[in-house]
Amino acid sequence: MGLFGKKKEQVDETTSEKSEELILKEALETEVENLQKEFRIKQEEIENITKKLQSVKEEYDVATSNLMSVKKESNQKKMELDTIYLEYKNIKSKISDADDKFNKNKKSIEETDKVELNLTKMKIELEKIVKEHDQIKEKIVESQSSLHEIHTQQIQAQKELEEINSRRYNAKHEAKLQQGSITETGVFTSKEKEFIEGESAEKKKLKASSKLQVP
Repeated sequence: MGLFGKKKEQVDETTSEKSEELILKEALETEVENLQKEFRIKQEEIENITKKLQSVKEEYDVATSNLMSVKKESNQKKMELDTIYLEYKNIKSKISDADDKFNKNKKSIEETDKVELNLTKMKIELEKIVKEHDQIKEKIVESQSSLHEIHTQQIQAQKELEEINSRRYNAKHEAKLQQGSITETGVFTSKEKEFIEGESAEKKKLKASSKLQVP
């Protein structure tokens, strides 16, 4: 009985050990399967995340490329803007210089207009003076002509007077010789008497006319 009991106990222990090993093995297999499932799930998640990362990376690369293009375009626009600004400053400077020149020219034109206006007034005054001078010159020419005529008349009158004086002298001389009753003035005609009476006044007038100054 003792031996049989011992063997039975050993068999029971062996069976018990095998049951525990089986349970443990099944548990391990179950855990491995669970781990494998979890691993596959994680693997899928990792693949999805990898795909997303790849997509994000591609989007990032595209965005970076676009950003570089925009930056390059921005730099180009900045350079163009700087060039336009320099041209603007240059044009503004030219406009300012043109305004200064215009103001100076405007002032010069105004001064020129004043000078031209004064010249026009002076020209009108000069024309007036020239006209007055021409009128005076015409009067002088007329006066010279009249004076020449008067001088000619004076010479003629002088000749006539000398002739009358000669006749007068001859008449006196003849009257003395004949001791007649003829008077001194009896030998003259009425016209000659008028001439003798007016000779003194005419002589004075001729002397006054000869004092005129002719330029």
